[in-house]
Amino acid sequence: MLKLSERLKFLGKEAADIRKNFSSHADESGQDGGLSGYRQTGSRNDPKYLNRVAEAMEFFADVQSGRRPAYHMQEAMVTTDFPILYGETLFRQFLGEYENWPVTYPQYFDITEVEDFNKINLITFDGGQGELSEVTEREPYKEFAFTEGKYEMQVKKYGKRYGITFEMVVNRNGQIWRRRPQIMGEAARISEELLATRTMFDIDGPNSAFFTAPNGNIVTGNPALGFTGLQAALQQLNSRKNSDGNPIWIRGAHVIITPADELVMEQIMAADTIDMPTGIANTTMLTKNWLRSKLTWSVNPFIPIVASSATARPWILTAKPFGGRAAFVFAFMTGRRAPQLFMKDGNARQIGGGEVDQWEGDFDHDVMDFKVRHIYGATTQDPFLAVGSDGTGV
Repeated sequence: MLKLSERLKFLGKEAADIRKNFSSHADESGQDGGLSGYRQTGSRNDPKYLNRVAEAMEFFADVQSGRRPAYHMQEAMVTTDFPILYGETLFRQFLGEYENWPVTYPQYFDITEVEDFNKINLITFDGGQGELSEVTEREPYKEFAFTEGKYEMQVKKYGKRYGITFEMVVNRNGQIWRRRPQIMGEAARISEELLATRTMFDIDGPNSAFFTAPNGNIVTGNPALGFTGLQAALQQLNSRKNSDGNPIWIRGAHVIITPADELVMEQIMAADTIDMPTGIANTTMLTKNWLRSKLTWSVNPFIPIVASSATARPWILTAKPFGGRAAFVFAFMTGRRAPQLFMKDGNARQIGGGEVDQWEGDFDHDVMDFKVRHIYGATTQDPFLAVGSDGTGV
């Protein structure tokens, strides 16, 4: 039986671009691809293996586009190694879509890792940044006063499954095969962003358990997004003090807004000058738009879904994570940073023909089953590093 590389060598195309775009995904994730039942020999970094994967991807793309007849796919599927490489192609499409899908939370969440599913207490420290004390001769050194805090972190397992029928394979309905792994990659990213959004917001606006009067992190007056509201939020954020009574140094701030406020934020950031109150009644001063150098921002399209009962357009201003301090934390399980794609082992045997390939489907329903598994979690951490507004004020 001819090897795949021999069957496809007539393609004659350069596979460098495909290898560049796809060859690193599985290796960097530290995973085996999750394609249960497939046994691969050698390393995934091996150039010969990468060449064969790239050839399989080109072959698959040619069938999809009509550059090659569909029966070539059926012929290739009976070879010894094509099902393995085809599965690798699906996985790389899956990871490629996951990694390229736009999300906002990494811009303002601290990203960490945990070892297992157990709920753990992560310790935070405050203090130790007070003024050093003078030490006279033979006088003992005074001890720093540290304040410990803790927050709980736990990751959970999420996933779904889907099937491809034997009829789809026979009918060569390749577009369905091609899009489903990509859609699952998108679903994994969307799920992360939704959890991050639910950590920051609840049904009425900013998370009412985190943004509270005792925490001092509700923007005074709950202003709508605008120059005045952002100035008040920045002043409030920059006025926070640690347990030593010293200012907490904010190394940049990020604004999270709804899609409905995108145009407002564009106008704010595009303006060269702004009218600012002078403190004298009915007078303003034209000044350079200093907000542009102070803020970054992102539109989170899931805020209206999570804050579905909000009567206005809520927004949050948060300090960018630094030095182990963050308002919000997102966690993955160590060694499982990316989602995993699995294929169920075949459970049929042809009389007189030995084992049946997974792509023939299972015994009961002639179905090839796939599932995606993803492990992650999120929590609030330091209320000093974020302020929020429900947008109901002026």
